[in-house]
Amino acid sequence: MPKKRTRRWVVAAAAAATTMAAPVVAQAAPAGGLASGSVTAAADAPAPLKVVTNGMKIVWSPNPGLGLPGVGYCTLGPVGYDRFGNGIGITASHCVQVVNQPPTFEYPVYDANDLAFGPIGTYVWTNPIPAENDPSFPDTPHDYAVIRFDLTKVTLSSNGPALRIDHNATRLPSRYSDIICKDGQTTGLKCGMVGNIVNGMLHSWAINGPGDSGGPVVLMEGNVGTAWAGIVHGVYDTDPLGGTFFYESAQNILTDLAARDGYGAGFTPVDTP
Repeated sequence: MPKKRTRRWVVAAAAAATTMAAPVVAQAAPAGGLASGSVTAAADAPAPLKVVTNGMKIVWSPNPGLGLPGVGYCTLGPVGYDRFGNGIGITASHCVQVVNQPPTFEYPVYDANDLAFGPIGTYVWTNPIPAENDPSFPDTPHDYAVIRFDLTKVTLSSNGPALRIDHNATRLPSRYSDIICKDGQTTGLKCGMVGNIVNGMLHSWAINGPGDSGGPVVLMEGNVGTAWAGIVHGVYDTDPLGGTFFYESAQNILTDLAARDGYGAGFTPVDTP
């Protein structure tokens, strides 16, 4: 059976971004009251901040000159802050990265359900990934990208459409005992046992599909699942040791972020009510 990956199933979507109007400054009325027929300009109220959460549907507008893949959609992973105070989101690198090419970044990210709002942030890191015919591809670690949010336009929330994520998992899940759950824009909330772990990649029976790439994964601890454990990587031939659906672990991502010590280093999910 040929290998498949979520990126190849991503559904194309595109739209032009619009810019937000700058606030209008109110002018003071003349002393002694308003002149006959004059009108004061009311100051525009500040635009409300967009709430950004894990599990959102995101799209981007790549520059064709960079040779990037066609515009499509993926799912946003956890959101929070790095040690520098930047608002950060994590998703899959293969959503936006050409295989075997240097990292590409500094292009915009949009809420796919509100394109008119304009960019909510910018890709500031996309990790290089090997070609699909590379034998190491299915278990290649560090399939992640970093988004820096524009905190003048958005506010971050722990509560996504299906999952709440408010802290990092402190360990890798265990084989044949731990359950992970993921949310994705195509297949929604799905849970399954972890069957195998290779290079920090989690193999599981938790279903994912096209457009779920980059979506959040939590580790179930009893009946509670709010600890960030990874993101959606892809779908491959069944692993006889356990699991067709592969997930990049949070431990891989956090370790790599710390080593680079750039955007995303010290990432901690936001913890809001």
